[in-house]
Amino acid sequence: MIKVEIKNKATEIITHGATFDTQELANAWIDSQVAKGSACPFGRPAWTEKIEIGKDKNGEPTYKTVEHQDQFEVIMSDITSSYQMELGKAQYAAAKNFGNNLVAEFTIENSMMGITTSKSEVVINKLAFVLTALQNGYLETAVLRTKAIDSALYDDKYVTATRLLSYVNKIEAYLGMPLSDNL
Repeated sequence: MIKVEIKNKATEIITHGATFDTQELANAWIDSQVAKGSACPFGRPAWTEKIEIGKDKNGEPTYKTVEHQDQFEVIMSDITSSYQMELGKAQYAAAKNFGNNLVAEFTIENSMMGITTSKSEVVINKLAFVLTALQNGYLETAVLRTKAIDSALYDDKYVTATRLLSYVNKIEAYLGMPLSDNL
């Protein structure tokens, strides 16, 4: 990821900015703007000017060629690693939020089904590894851990294959994975 900033040399102010996936795209954008010459939105690019400075002995004008510098400076920075870090943080936060919402949904459903405090402790112990994975945003791990729960730990109300599969499918849908037919 390439960050491009255009600084006006006279004012030292950044006047334009953009980000591009590749160096080639950044260069192409700059070239397309500079090719506009005096209509370049950044300011006038370098140019050569022929200035009349007097007359020769025959009365013909004499000229001096003046090379002008760009009125702008192009500053490019490779921001790939910082962009990837920010993207990773956002994806992790979203996965963690999704996982915590699933835990909350499961807890609320249990309450609505009349779970008792003692039964709640049993359910938490059965699902501890899954709950930890969900709360930390490790959604694929939560799927694997749910599928690995021994069916001997199922009960007839709170920890059932049907109920666990519905939560596995919610995670798979979120991750864009094919939905499992069974655990």
